[in-house]
Amino acid sequence: MEISLSGILFVVSVTFSFLLLRTSLQWSQQASYRPERFFARVLRYPSGLIFSTRSFLIGISVTLLVSSAFCLNDSQVRIILIALLSVVMIAASSRINQLNKNEKKPFVYTSRATRLFAVASLISLALLGTALENLSFEKAGIAAAFLALLGPFILWITLFLVKPLEDQINRYYLKDAERQRKKFDDLLVLGITGSYGKTTTKHVVQEVVSQKYISLMTPGSVNTDLGLARIIRQELKPLHKIFVAEMGARQIGDIRLCCDVAQPTWGILTCIGTAHLETFGSQQNIVTGKSELVEALPENGKCFLNADDPFTPEIEKKAKCPVITFGVENSHANYSAFEIEVSEHGSSFSIGGKSVSESLRFQTTLLGCHNIRDIVSAIAVGAELGIDWARIRQAVRAMHPVQHRLQLMDKGNGIVVIDDSFNSNPSGFSAALEVLSSFQNKRKFLVTPGMIELGDQEYTLNEEIGKKAAQCCDFVVLVGNEKRVAPLISGLEKGGFSKEALFTVPSLKDAQHQLQKMQRPGDVILFENDLPDIYG
Repeated sequence: MEISLSGILFVVSVTFSFLLLRTSLQWSQQASYRPERFFARVLRYPSGLIFSTRSFLIGISVTLLVSSAFCLNDSQVRIILIALLSVVMIAASSRINQLNKNEKKPFVYTSRATRLFAVASLISLALLGTALENLSFEKAGIAAAFLALLGPFILWITLFLVKPLEDQINRYYLKDAERQRKKFDDLLVLGITGSYGKTTTKHVVQEVVSQKYISLMTPGSVNTDLGLARIIRQELKPLHKIFVAEMGARQIGDIRLCCDVAQPTWGILTCIGTAHLETFGSQQNIVTGKSELVEALPENGKCFLNADDPFTPEIEKKAKCPVITFGVENSHANYSAFEIEVSEHGSSFSIGGKSVSESLRFQTTLLGCHNIRDIVSAIAVGAELGIDWARIRQAVRAMHPVQHRLQLMDKGNGIVVIDDSFNSNPSGFSAALEVLSSFQNKRKFLVTPGMIELGDQEYTLNEEIGKKAAQCCDFVVLVGNEKRVAPLISGLEKGGFSKEALFTVPSLKDAQHQLQKMQRPGDVILFENDLPDIYG
């Protein structure tokens, strides 16, 4: 009986080990395969693991308890404990399999992921083989269970072990992309970076420049050096006259790597904010990191800076090329929006500024004042390229919301959904709440897990958002554990929000169930932020 149960435990534990390894790979992929980021997320956001910290410790405790039972002579005690651990492993395997099916951001089976999976599997199998060789079969089952729980840490070690090989492979791809890029001497590469608004700006710029030129835009959320290298190697062709390249960063040096690959000639810096403050370490580091695009631009290039940003004077000094400024209600900017009108259907504004001879009126379906600044930067690029104003106006009018970024959706049941779930930051969250408040005579719902990667300001900034939400929301559904949503609850309470209208649920699925109980035709629901799987 004991041997049979140990066999079941061994098989279940090995199955769970590989399932957890697969999920750990997904987390590492979302952390850009950087071991320090992956491990930091596992430690800082333990609910991103299949178990919460409490459940993980329970699993370890049960394993140790079963292990200690082998020191006893009572076989019945050992059988009961082995059976208990087998049930725990079966439940865990079922849970992780369900989570894999409901991934928010699907795992991509890249060559790198395959290599990591192979190496981590070999390490796990080697440890299992050692256990089988040196322990009795009954004890080997316990060892397999213990090893299964350490899956994320085995992958963390694997990330370090394969890093030299991966770095060598990456260097080849990056150098090859640089060689490919140099073949296009007359190509205008427009790099776009900033704490917020990069993707929206990229799409509006692409809409504007495509009115006159054949252009290529980095797809989706591709914004790393390796992502740019892939697009340059696979998609950039001689027929392209403009390459619109989004560049993201989580630490100093990331933008410089992007610039080494793409070699931008023009650049837009949307703004400096607190996004990724945790990984940058300080506000000044964010300024330094984002300024790398400005420093990379050649003397015959052009640099587009946000005239409303307090860090712009400091950044402007680093430019070797002419600087063109854009802003909102800013008469000192080269291009600025004035006479802004915002409604639940979109916005309209006039363009003026030092580089505009006469005021021109524009309309857009994009929601929120913060999108207007991004549009103005694209208008500035179009004007500097000599594109006809009528074409620029047409491009702005034709621009549709970027998916999951203040995307207005009518479900056909009288309920309006504002999907701003891709990510969130203090500026974007505030703007989304302004959009929500623009819907008059409607019940307003907010569904959010809050904001992340804000370093030591995370609690304060989430609390401030809670206060703002209290002023415009009728109902709030918070998604996540008590610790994560605590600052939002604090802010809502300080803002005088009714406890009866506040709900806390563990998952987005539960939030949707809660909404179904409450919503009715005429309601407006804002989904703000949807954390990646690694954050739970």
